[in-house]
Amino acid sequence: MSVIVANNPHVSFPISPFGFIDDNFEPGTLNARWKTRTDITPVPTLSIVDNDSQKSARIAHPSGTRYDINQSGVFEGLLAYQDVAAATDFDIIACVEYPDATFSSTNSQYIGVGIMFYYDGTNYVWLEAQQHPTTGARLRYGRDDATSGQTSGTNSSPGFTFGVNPIYLRLKRIGNAFEFYASPNDIDYYFLVSYTCANLGTNGNKLGFFGEDYHATEASTVAWNAHVREIRNTYLGFISDTFEQGESLAPHWNELDNVGDATFSLVSGQAKIALPNASKHDMYAGNPIEAAILYQNVRSHVDFELIVEIDPCPDGADTDVNNDRWAAGIVFRLDDTNWYAFEVMARDTGATSVFERWDDDTSGGSGQFINPAVGLPLAGPVWLRMVRVSTTFSAYISDDGVTWETLTASRTLTALGSGDAASKLGCYALAWHSVEANILASNQYFSEIKAIQL
Repeated sequence: MSVIVANNPHVSFPISPFGFIDDNFEPGTLNARWKTRTDITPVPTLSIVDNDSQKSARIAHPSGTRYDINQSGVFEGLLAYQDVAAATDFDIIACVEYPDATFSSTNSQYIGVGIMFYYDGTNYVWLEAQQHPTTGARLRYGRDDATSGQTSGTNSSPGFTFGVNPIYLRLKRIGNAFEFYASPNDIDYYFLVSYTCANLGTNGNKLGFFGEDYHATEASTVAWNAHVREIRNTYLGFISDTFEQGESLAPHWNELDNVGDATFSLVSGQAKIALPNASKHDMYAGNPIEAAILYQNVRSHVDFELIVEIDPCPDGADTDVNNDRWAAGIVFRLDDTNWYAFEVMARDTGATSVFERWDDDTSGGSGQFINPAVGLPLAGPVWLRMVRVSTTFSAYISDDGVTWETLTASRTLTALGSGDAASKLGCYALAWHSVEANILASNQYFSEIKAIQL
């Protein structure tokens, strides 16, 4: 399963303008952002339970009542949703389990769990993993749109071994177009179908997961449970990470090292970037980037907020006092001449500074030292925060991950504001000396890094 840090015990984000919070349900209590709706009673029960040594959201359906998704304007299933901004693109992935139920082979009850984008009883799209006592497992998907009409379909052979838990369901929305995918491993996604929903694309404002069933004889329905292990919005393309799982960096991380001698590793719950001695790793305007960058590819045009916790002091002694500089920071990079970055820099004099850097084909490039009020040098962890809205970038710093000081309110970089090409978003380490041979080896540590789509 992918490493996500929804509801993690570390630094938390405010609610983004889009409004969706990723959730892996690990705290064991339901986040207050989740709401439920159904048009019938009794209402199924939504709770957080222990399931296969991890938490999951469970929708418990009682017997004797049918919870169907039909096309008559009445929504009988239980939808657990978050309110989101209408007309905003997204890419939602949910890890679900095929529903569990005990019924005889003669019972013709369909039971399913899935993801849904909803506006009202005649405007929604859905994708679900469904079970039947005789026909087995299948995928079911469909739409009901007041402008485009209603349709649905099923797929029992999506391209991978089907019916094994868990399964990943993906609903991608760009404008009025909705695409459906499924995966057995959260890596290889198989395309299922696409729909155009003009009315839903304009007005849809509820996003989440649901359970539903159908039996021709309602009194014959049996009790069953639907389980969701995690749900997250991946449209930005960034997977947040606390670096607390595994012995090596997760596969969603990439490394950029134009110099070719930096090492990237996972050490005791931190990402580590090690730079050797006598090797310059700098980042400045108008030149190829030499800093060592740990990054993920993200959509260039999507607004975001990025937060990283770092240790601002290099791991190594300084015996030379002639312009040595080491730094750890965060960066959004399109290419060598279009990027924005800022960092905490340790200097040979014992001082610690904050340095902001940028380069832009339209606006040019430069850098500046900033002295934050939190006080420097910093003796412990420090949090850096970057906010990007269109072509405007803002920089913040904190000594506790809660209270933020503005370093730069608005840096406008025109060339960084459009296109769907992949950009690099992540953290970096650099080392500099006026005489390259005098550079000392240094290590930079990153305890967590997380981003959300704005």
